[in-house]
Amino acid sequence: MDDQGFGVVGDTYFMGYHTPLRTSHDFYEALRSVRDITDKLNEEFKDVNGTVIEMFPYRLVQGK
Repeated sequence: MDDQGFGVVGDTYFMGYHTPLRTSHDFYEALRSVRDITDKLNEEFKDVNGTVIEMFPYRLVQGK
């Protein structure tokens, strides 16, 4: 809860499951699709309650 009593949602992530990608065409199409999906979600969540929410179509990996 924040100092005004509203619930706060922190960082989260979505997981997607799909059939195995076997060809380069499969990979490119999957990447194209996930970019379209995140663009639509970013537009939908734009400026929700004065907060900017941005989703990324990639997994961010920290160093080992």
